[in-house]
Amino acid sequence: MRSQNNDLRRYFASREELCSEPGDVAITASKGEMPLEAAMIDLSCRENGESYCGKLDASGTVHLSDVATGQYAVTLLPPEGPPPLPGVPLEKQEQLPWKLPRKVRRPETTPLTAEVTEGSNEFTFDVSQEDVASQKK
Repeated sequence: MRSQNNDLRRYFASREELCSEPGDVAITASKGEMPLEAAMIDLSCRENGESYCGKLDASGTVHLSDVATGQYAVTLLPPEGPPPLPGVPLEKQEQLPWKLPRKVRRPETTPLTAEVTEGSNEFTFDVSQEDVASQKK
């Protein structure tokens, strides 16, 4: 029985071997010089099934703590606003000063990615460029 337990221990990795320390993430998103204030951001990882989301502040930044390490697809969504007012033309209703490209709204189509590692991670995304640039600091 002892030899079986030793064999099993060698076959299965320990929890410490499988899990790495989570990272802290700071993401800044803009459209040119304009921060994407109040936009929702979502990180989803197919490798580990983890997902994290947050709302960008006035500077277009969100801080997420204890994010599992891995490669994440990053999606952006406009903030939820009030429904359109009946009888009021859309151009007279409050509009965002920016629009998001459709491709950054879905994990399947977004070109935005973030490789989260242990420790501090900072990412900057500018959705004004045609190829939608991402940059890790």
